[in-house]
Amino acid sequence: TNGDDTENAATRDTSACVSIEEYWLLRFPFALASSWAGFIFLWSVNTWFVTLLRTKMTSGQIDIVVQVILFSGSVGIMMGTSAKLLFYNGDCAFYPPAYVFSWTMFGIA
Repeated sequence: TNGDDTENAATRDTSACVSIEEYWLLRFPFALASSWAGFIFLWSVNTWFVTLLRTKMTSGQIDIVVQVILFSGSVGIMMGTSAKLLFYNGDCAFYPPAYVFSWTMFGIA
């Protein structure tokens, strides 16, 4: 079994887990910035649609329904991305998108 263990260790993908220095100096800052950029993008798209609907429609009820649909879609996108990166990312969880999602949902709101 010794030969099998070394063969498995040689073929195992270790690129998902990185060193501490690489994580904190390279991956974390860029992941945090890109997560914030993704949130700002979703926020801008929602604001654009709401502004567009307010100028085109006079009914407030439709406006509220569209806002709820856009909000639910945005939360679904952020939760899906966070869940994938935390729970289904192989051996190593990736925390920055989940951190940004939790901060925007509970810290800012």
